[in-house]
Amino acid sequence: MLKLQNELLLLLVADFIQEHHIPFLASSVVEQQRVVAELLTRNVKLRYLLVGTVVGLFTQSELAYYRPNRAELNRRLLELAIRRVQDHVTALASLLAEGTATGE
Repeated sequence: MLKLQNELLLLLVADFIQEHHIPFLASSVVEQQRVVAELLTRNVKLRYLLVGTVVGLFTQSELAYYRPNRAELNRRLLELAIRRVQDHVTALASLLAEGTATGE
């Protein structure tokens, strides 16, 4: 499901970075990957936004499975989201450079 929402995932993270004035573009790729991991690990607002974006597309049967397994699935989902955004950090930087995240 994250693969299908990759562009939206990157846009949400880019928007968050811009909104919070995080100096992302001036950093090296390794530092950008670290920032992404830290944001998605520590920022509760961003974590819940990403989880809600994915869970909102669940079917009824997927939601029935998700509810009793919520803690474990949220943890796994966030691990995958961190990896996905880190793997696409160049695209994330491009979105920020273009100002696409906020619709400028």
